[in-house]
Amino acid sequence: MTENDESKKIYADHRRELLERQRANSSAYDRAVLALSSAGLGASISFVSKIVDHSIAKWACLLPLSWIVFCLAIVSTVASLMTSQGAISKALEYAGEYYLNERDEYLDKRSGYEVATMVLNMVSGIAFVTAVVLTLIYMISNS
Repeated sequence: MTENDESKKIYADHRRELLERQRANSSAYDRAVLALSSAGLGASISFVSKIVDHSIAKWACLLPLSWIVFCLAIVSTVASLMTSQGAISKALEYAGEYYLNERDEYLDKRSGYEVATMVLNMVSGIAFVTAVVLTLIYMISNS
């Protein structure tokens, strides 16, 4: 085994470990956003709309807007779960090309599924934070 081959093996092992950590973090992130968005939506529908008289509320449009944004967080998280499955399938395909067919260009190749998953994860996080802020503004302005 040459020094270059040894470096490639070390790099591949290190990369694999980092990808495993990234997947674990992504999974925890997805679960958190999904659970918190669902809880936030349910709580705001159940409690906030009963505490504040919506017909005389200030910034009345913020509450239904927050519900829409909570739903966006939920939908984008569920969609990211589906695209991540496609990303894993493509990553397996790329690993075969790299390891079995010795095609170096497949080592760091990203699929459209992987990019879509990253975008959807960003959307879900931003949507969740936005929905929480909208709900808080509504509640504070009407307390």
